[in-house]
Amino acid sequence: MILVMLPFFLFALYEKNGQTLEVILGHLIQCKFIRPKRRIYQTNNAYSALVRQAKLEKEVRAIAEKSGKTGKHAARRKA
Repeated sequence: MILVMLPFFLFALYEKNGQTLEVILGHLIQCKFIRPKRRIYQTNNAYSALVRQAKLEKEVRAIAEKSGKTGKHAARRKA
């Protein structure tokens, strides 16, 4: 009977840094088995995204001007 009740007794009474044994075991399982062992450092550089977007818009404008289909000029030519 004591061996059966011992795990439940530990779950009820053990607490470290304000966390119960269930929470500690959950973190341990995630750390050892679920999450990847190596985490790759990646950044989200907003400035480089803006530079790429500006290049693309410039390229689109150049293509549109070359074909003669810009927004302002196309509306005037149709009228």
